[in-house]
Amino acid sequence: MKTYQKTTALVLAALVSAGAWAAAPSATPGSTSTAPVPVSEIPELLANEQAQTPLLIAKATNAKLRDDIRQLEHPNAAGGAAAAGGGLSGLSQSLAKARNDGGDLGLIQVGGADGSYRAYISINGRTIIAEVGDTIDNGWHVVAITSSTVQLSNGKQQKTLRI
Repeated sequence: MKTYQKTTALVLAALVSAGAWAAAPSATPGSTSTAPVPVSEIPELLANEQAQTPLLIAKATNAKLRDDIRQLEHPNAAGGAAAAGGGLSGLSQSLAKARNDGGDLGLIQVGGADGSYRAYISINGRTIIAEVGDTIDNGWHVVAITSSTVQLSNGKQQKTLRI
C-alpha cells in the first residue's frame, strides 16, 4: 500500500509541477477556479515529466559543481573554502575517490509490475535506467530489484540502494 501512496504522490507532484492544474475560465471576470486534468491526459503528462527528470538532475548537478569550483578558485569570496577543501587539487582528489569507490550511487525510482522492475539510479549526478543483470559504473552488477530497493554486487562487495 505504501508503494501505491508514493506513486500517487509522485503523479500528483508531477501534475502540479507541469502546470496540469490550470485555471479554468469562470463566469466572473478576474476570478479563476482550478479544474482537474482529464484522466486520459495523465499518462502523457507523467511521461513528459519523467523524460525531463534526467536532464534537470544533470543541470542541477552541473550548477552545483560550477558553484563549488568558483568557490575553490576564489577563496576570499568563499570565506576560505580553499583552505577547508584543499583548493582545486582537493576537488580533483574527491572526484577521483568517488570514481574509484563506485561514486555517488542513489536510487531515484523503481518502476514496473509483477516482479519485473526497472530502476532509475543516480550515478555521480547522471541518471541511468537499469534492469537485473545490467552492469553499471565501476563493475557494479544489478543483482535484484524490488519495489523499493536495488541490490548491487561488485566481487565480494554488496550494496543495497533504497528509495
